Amino acid sequence: MVEKDQKLSYQISLGHWKVDLLTESKNISAVYIGKYKRHLLFETSKLFDKKELLEHILDFKIFLPSFFISGSGKCVKLAEIEGNRNEVIFRFMLDPERLRIKQQRRYKRLPILEKASFELEHQKVNVIVKDISLQGIGLFTTERIRGETGILKFNHNDLELKVQKIHEFTDFNLFQYGMKLIPDQSTEGLKSFLLNIQEKISAMNFVF
Repeated sequence: MVEKDQKLSYQISLGHWKVDLLTESKNISAVYIGKYKRHLLFETSKLFDKKELLEHILDFKIFLPSFFISGSGKCVKLAEIEGNRNEVIFRFMLDPERLRIKQQRRYKRLPILEKASFELEHQKVNVIVKDISLQGIGLFTTERIRGETGILKFNHNDLELKVQKIHEFTDFNLFQYGMKLIPDQSTEGLKSFLLNIQEKISAMNFVF
């Protein structure tokens, strides 16, 4: 139990994880930014009114590489900031109640650093794939992606995936994107790729 608590404490000290947020009326996609004192910090551009969050108790799931953290907390502070595309971004703090860890199944989100290109209808962007699973993919790039869907092509293998942008986070001149797989495609190539990564990590005796 102590080891599990230490792992939890370490992981929530890191930021930029995908989050599912449940309000009284709907699910909201958000990004976990990190921890501030005892509070957890999030942001989302998927709200129309801050009244949906402020002073409400919210359920959440933070998706980490090998498991997810679930819990609930009261929204104690909220700020509206303007994004780089003139969109309104809501950054908010939750005062969390007891947090729970649940192990994810096979083909969990795995860390990688692979060069790739993201090809949209009117744009081609060079990217670094930083993590990948059957559910989602994390990207770094120095160029803003001006579109929602496209083909992700890996430079050093023949893996091609149809993906859709679900969130954008800007850190100075670096853009971070969360992508999800578009369902209408075969995942056999991706499964083989993930198994190969898992075998390499297991051979290094690396636990994350």
